Amino acid sequence: MSNLPEKIGKYEIKALAGEGNMGSVYLGYDPLDDREVALKVCHLPNDTSATRRRRARKAIHNEAHCAWVLRHPNIVQIYDDGEENGEPYIVMEYIEGGDTLGSYTSRKDLLPVKSVLKILYKCAKALDYAHRKGVIHRDVKPRNIMLTRGGEVKIADFGLAYSASSSITQLMGILGSPRYMSPEQVQEKETSGKTDLYSLGVVAYELLAGRTPFNGRTVSSLVREIVNEPVPSIRQLRPDLPPMLEDVLRRTMQKKPDDRHESGQELAADLVCVLGELDGVKSGVGDTIHDLNYAKRLEVARHLDFFKPFSDSELREALDICQWQSFGKGEVVVREGREDQALFILAEGEVEVSVMGKPVDILRQGACFGEMNLLSKSRRTATVTVRENIQVLKTDVDRIEETSTECQLRFSKVLMETLLSRLTQTTDRLAQVIE
Repeated sequence: MSNLPEKIGKYEIKALAGEGNMGSVYLGYDPLDDREVALKVCHLPNDTSATRRRRARKAIHNEAHCAWVLRHPNIVQIYDDGEENGEPYIVMEYIEGGDTLGSYTSRKDLLPVKSVLKILYKCAKALDYAHRKGVIHRDVKPRNIMLTRGGEVKIADFGLAYSASSSITQLMGILGSPRYMSPEQVQEKETSGKTDLYSLGVVAYELLAGRTPFNGRTVSSLVREIVNEPVPSIRQLRPDLPPMLEDVLRRTMQKKPDDRHESGQELAADLVCVLGELDGVKSGVGDTIHDLNYAKRLEVARHLDFFKPFSDSELREALDICQWQSFGKGEVVVREGREDQALFILAEGEVEVSVMGKPVDILRQGACFGEMNLLSKSRRTATVTVRENIQVLKTDVDRIEETSTECQLRFSKVLMETLLSRLTQTTDRLAQVIE
């Protein structure tokens, strides 16, 4: 502690949080924004080779650039970067009480299956966002994925990332952790977003089975297994896992990138299907989610009025955060006076809206209800009862906040337009009564 710097730039240094291959991480304090931060500083022992020094400096500059491009709730945020006494540093959000997924990779410490699926879903969405911004992480592994004290997911360490918009010379070669690398990565071939999805598949396998799929004793034997050997069946290690989950993992770890999921968005959609299968959720068209393929779900949603303003990518995001549910005639879906934040979009059927026992409206396919509560977070102001058997897509405000900024804005615009339309209708009815 005697060597602990008092300040780095404007940041007061409070403690050493950790040390790694690229330098040290400090817990600091930002006096201007009144918040704790983490500072990653690139300083290496004097006997470090010139090649390693260049690599470390390049990695920290690369991480700063990539993270500036990315603003996502499941990616560690970078606040600032600079250089002090010739040593570059970056300033990141501080994850208090956070832990990495590396703590949950042994068989005695495995997380519940549903928890793992929810973590993987958020990782897939965050990687999809990064890929759309032109950034490939290239070092996805458990120790680069953090869990906050509240259970939120944060992907960290973009030091080895590739950015299409960066002017920094990219780090090349076999860098990072070979056990999590794809066949193209260990062969030093061209990488893509599908490279990250392969690595996330390996992370998923380890979180569920307590071991990685390939475990060669030497680097050469490990590379040979990754390139040539089929992925061992995870259900031989965990017979309790659903077959659909094994199918999803097998697809993420296909040898050829073209045989994997097209995007993190598509992988996230498959994970939603697996969660739906575990929960026994109905799809809304008479089939289970397991039986209804992704393309069909997109087709059903695309024809609903609510989703017509959504772009294709926004629709896919929206669909991933919705559960498909069915209700029978006479069932109460929403009850006046209750507190909940659910939004419902009618895929088929009719509902009656009533206030204090008096019918005020009939809603049909493509309409939504529950929008007032998402905008104001108040108690329900009406009761919604099924007139004809209905199928709905259900989500809530917390799930909407998991989507991209563009998708959140689309939801807000559609909900505001719905609310204004209904207020206008209410005003017209009042005017008629007064007349």
